[in-house]
Amino acid sequence: MAGDKNQVSGNTAMLLLRLLSEKDMYGYEMIEELLHRSNHVFDLKAGTLYPLLHGMEARNQLVSYEKEAGGKTRRYYRITKDGRKELERRREEWQVYSGAVAKVMTAGGGDLLPEVGGMRWDGLWESGGMKQGVLSESDGMREHGVLWGKLWQRFGGSHEKGGEIYGV
Repeated sequence: MAGDKNQVSGNTAMLLLRLLSEKDMYGYEMIEELLHRSNHVFDLKAGTLYPLLHGMEARNQLVSYEKEAGGKTRRYYRITKDGRKELERRREEWQVYSGAVAKVMTAGGGDLLPEVGGMRWDGLWESGGMKQGVLSESDGMREHGVLWGKLWQRFGGSHEKGGEIYGV
């Protein structure tokens, strides 16, 4: 991944645990799946992956076993009960961290999300336990249902324009 390697390395284990919470996988399969799901942002190398997997296995977050697939014997990894607990712990930490980043980046009209279709995300705040935000626009709001849907899913709140609340 392009960017700060320290930032990435702290979250790679969480991503691997997430993949393994869905199904058992072998190393190259995890590399390919991360690459695919991240639109080629997470380009994990074997030299990074296997030390992480071995450390997670030593901490009893994973177990490995050999299985033949396509005429080859592969080492598969399975998440354990301890691994599921660790995934939940890391997910909660990530939610707190990413929420704090969003608040800082959008404070005072910050630009966390780019302008799309003449609309720009102007802010995010929490009110009554509900995440809310403001969008500014240069053309018709109702024409941008896809953007609204993505914002709704991403922030799980209300979108306010001109004193009216619009939901998707």
